Amino acid sequence: MLKCASLHTCEVDDPSIALAEIRQQLSERITPAKNTIGIIISSPEFIETGVVKHLSEELPFDLVGGTSVSQATNHIVSELVLTIFVMTSDEVRFVSGATEKIDESLKTDEKPALILSFPPFLLDAIGDDYLEAWGRVFPGVPVFGATAVSDSVDFSESRSFCNGVAHDRLMSYVLCYGNIKPRFLMTSLSEENTLPFNGEITKSTGTVVHEISKENANAYLKRLGMIKEGAPVETLWSVPFLVSQRGRADYDGVPVMRALASFDKDGSGFFCGKMEQGSTFTLLQCLPEDVVETALKLSEKIAALPDVNGVLGFPCGIRRIPLIHLDSTRELVGIKNNLGDIPFMLAYVGGEMCPTSEKDGYYTNRFHNYTFITMVV
Repeated sequence: MLKCASLHTCEVDDPSIALAEIRQQLSERITPAKNTIGIIISSPEFIETGVVKHLSEELPFDLVGGTSVSQATNHIVSELVLTIFVMTSDEVRFVSGATEKIDESLKTDEKPALILSFPPFLLDAIGDDYLEAWGRVFPGVPVFGATAVSDSVDFSESRSFCNGVAHDRLMSYVLCYGNIKPRFLMTSLSEENTLPFNGEITKSTGTVVHEISKENANAYLKRLGMIKEGAPVETLWSVPFLVSQRGRADYDGVPVMRALASFDKDGSGFFCGKMEQGSTFTLLQCLPEDVVETALKLSEKIAALPDVNGVLGFPCGIRRIPLIHLDSTRELVGIKNNLGDIPFMLAYVGGEMCPTSEKDGYYTNRFHNYTFITMVV
């Protein structure tokens, strides 16, 4: 059996006080079994003051995770907090590490039942790359995780954590072995808010879209009135693409969300995930009320599930943007209220890794934008 608990501290200045708070909560909320892992997510400030390092040195289990800009547990919703999601079991084993390269050196005789993956935010690597690499080493194993993020404009302060060390290039990970059977639920934006525009990716290279429906990508979107000359880059993120990845050989029929980040001088569009040639898309709207409503519906589904021991969730940081001028915590507060006493931890991230389907024990893993992913254990 797997048991879970969520811990937190807002003590950013004194590592000793932070440790005392975490130890007190740990003793009150869970009794560690034979094997334990802690998924640690924090604001970058907790690295600078040594809190992350001190907790990792003093707590009796490994801590793996990354940075975020806003988080929630059963006991708090905050933009300056460190949280730990504890999973403990006599039957499930956890192996943690950090690596810059996912290759055969990570392979083990026993196939893991679950992979948790936490890369930092990098301009030269995206979530699709990590998932493809994991798939070569452990085909069909579910991968759940998130790209770290920070509140700096270029996310330069984002880090991954592995046992007290903060990495700006290495990905931290946990391989879970044994009797763990996670369920994956996710939501993005409501298809009811679909705009009357769709198209086909007729020329692309990885994350770069050169042509949409045989027209220059920039010219295509300008013609539709979706982007305007001289508009700030941030406005591009309000144009979500719901993509049917027909260009993938392993397309499972489940579309994914993509965010447009910028344009090249030749009018090619840079996306926050791969846009395979031959894929089709529909444009949606990213509305604050829809962000909150889709999150609430997701949490209601989770709360209605049987045998829930804990929930780990990662909403995309872009979902937070339309809420900032209203109440940036509305999405997390709504989830917190609906999950009640179920141990959970939520954190905004820079990109989401979560399976979209499973058939005969083989999972199809995908990278997402605009999406709220959850793992129920």
